[in-house]
Parts: sequence; C-alpha cells; structure tokens
Amino acid sequence: VISQLAPDLYFYKISKAGMNIAMGSLAADFRKRDIIVLRLAPGMVNTRILEQSGMGGKGIEPEESVAGMIEVIEKVTPEMTNQVHIYNGKTLPF
Repeated sequence: VISQLAPDLYFYKISKAGMNIAMGSLAADFRKRDIIVLRLAPGMVNTRILEQSGMGGKGIEPEESVAGMIEVIEKVTPEMTNQVHIYNGKTLPF
C-alpha cells in the first residue's frame, strides 16, 4: 500500500522485496526441520515512515497491528509458509 501512496520510496520497496525472497528461501530450508517460517505484514501502521510519506494518521495503531499478528501466529500451519499474511488474517498475493 505504501508503495502506491509514495512511489519514490525505492529503498523501502527494495528492502521489502529482498526480505520476501530471503524468507521464502529460509522457509524452504527450514521445512526439512519441521520449522514454520511465516511472512507476516503488520499492515499500514502509524509510524515515522508513514508520516514521512505524507500519509501519517491514516494507518492503524501499533496495538491493533500487534493484536492481529498474535491472532495469526496462534493459528499458524505449515501450509501458510508460501503466503504473505496480513495482521487482519487476510493474505497478500506474492
């Protein structure tokens, strides 16, 4: 979402892409050990980067994000490793 709102945040987008690739590789390696790797997005949280993008105050509060992520983590299954999950229980296409 932030990449659509602030298309000039190149290094932010590069780091997110790199993280997704690394987590996929980690998940594949750890699957052999029965360890689940979960890609979990916190949502558009009111943080400094959101404020710097000009969208400050339009996200969710950290408490809502954390509560939602805990719910997702409590329901994690091995099948979830190939998806990117959002704090609200939905998945992102990846």
